[in-house]
Amino acid sequence: MGSGIASEVPLLRPILRRLPFKKTQEAFNADALLSEYASVAVHNSKKIGSSTNIFHTIISEAENSDSTLDDVDVKQEASNLIVAGSDTTGVTLTYLTWAVLQRPKLQAEIEEEVASLNGNITDAEVEKLPLLNATIEETLRLYGAAPGGLPRIVPKGGSTLDGYYIPAGVTVTTQAWSMHRDENNFRDPMT
Repeated sequence: MGSGIASEVPLLRPILRRLPFKKTQEAFNADALLSEYASVAVHNSKKIGSSTNIFHTIISEAENSDSTLDDVDVKQEASNLIVAGSDTTGVTLTYLTWAVLQRPKLQAEIEEEVASLNGNITDAEVEKLPLLNATIEETLRLYGAAPGGLPRIVPKGGSTLDGYYIPAGVTVTTQAWSMHRDENNFRDPMT
């Protein structure tokens, strides 16, 4: 929660992390704990040395003498993957469950669709279930795990987006919550 608030209003983090309330300090100093988890993940990945490990490629690149990456970069990437892979999945599945349970007819139809599969179900078979996949897509649209801004810096040379030139170094962002509920983008966005 602290990271989410701090990413939207960065000036609050240094103030709120110093307040004498345990819960506030925990929320706004959580990045230190996450950094510790990332260090352990990187250490364990180096120790295992498996080419199937998610960190293998970036660790190998950081260990390359010509690389611009270092251990700090690897640890930061590990932190990002921990958050991206756990919080977003949990939030999305919670909203998906809630959305389906609010609509008993939809729940029954999804159950029937899934029950039509036999034996050892594969990803490819699940990807062909139209109602389940439409429900997942709508859940992601309306209740995405990252509804706030995801700022990015325009790279060297600038960029042209929809006919507008944006100079290098400018921070740009979008905001999914409003965009995904806008009638200019979706017909009947709330149904």
